Amino acid sequence: ASVLCAVPLVWPGEEGAAKAIMETYGPECDRLVFFVASPDAETAAAAKQFLTGHLSGAEVVDLAADWPQMLRDRPSALAAQGRKEISGANQKDLLLFAHL
Repeated sequence: ASVLCAVPLVWPGEEGAAKAIMETYGPECDRLVFFVASPDAETAAAAKQFLTGHLSGAEVVDLAADWPQMLRDRPSALAAQGRKEISGANQKDLLLFAHL
């Protein structure tokens, strides 16, 4: 049996969580896919460079590239930072299944 790990991630904002995944269960996944909703192409490229650079074989999918109307990632939407803005987490959780 193979193990698929699908990880919705706010980028930038959850770099620490990404590192923890890469240092713990990430290497055990047969397929590790991080899902972001980048505010722009530069941020998407930075996420891909960081995530794939730290764990060989990791994949990054920018959901906002396919669904430009969705809420974009921003640190101010994180609960850990006081959630000053609306999060797109529910949208991301639903849309990531289209890529699996």
